[in-house]
Amino acid sequence: MSTTFEVYPRHAAVPSFQALLERATTRLHAHLAIHGIAARPVLRVSVRSNGTHESLERDLSSPATWAESEYAWFYVDDLAGGTDAYCERVSADDLECWDDILRDHPPATARRTEMLECLATGRYWRFRRSAGQPPIIALAYGILAAALAELTDGFIYSDDSAWDYPRFPARAEDFYHWYFDPEQALGSDYATWASRCLTALREG
Repeated sequence: MSTTFEVYPRHAAVPSFQALLERATTRLHAHLAIHGIAARPVLRVSVRSNGTHESLERDLSSPATWAESEYAWFYVDDLAGGTDAYCERVSADDLECWDDILRDHPPATARRTEMLECLATGRYWRFRRSAGQPPIIALAYGILAAALAELTDGFIYSDDSAWDYPRFPARAEDFYHWYFDPEQALGSDYATWASRCLTALREG
């Protein structure tokens, strides 16, 4: 089983890989500090081929986009695991799906104008956490998504149980406030899972 966060930008300018890593690492450290966790992991990235998983040359000062035949692998040094991310084009099927979401899902309906602006850029990113990832990755993949949304003035969305569905689509500033916080979780299963992961990180 895997879960995902999608990021829909509101402007066309794409931040660099380096800007994304720096913003996400800063936000990750802030979240860890709030929960009394001393670790300060640094996020890294490599772009890889979908078929062979071969690492490809990529200048970190270049825009954080990649081809459909590639994916970005975000990870922490000396730690098994990571989160894979995909850069997608908004398709006709996506737009049809969003028509339903914007009509039937109240949080999306309330932000219809802004979401349509995001969809009009024609691009979105998808960050995926596969089963069995270490606790820091379970936290970091959401923070990466939020950092990218923050840098592009966009929104984070998920409907596959990555976090409480009634909260999406979300702005980054809101996401940072309640994501992976057991006391802010709407569902008890999210609260339990986040508490377990944070305890593991705290105990090191």
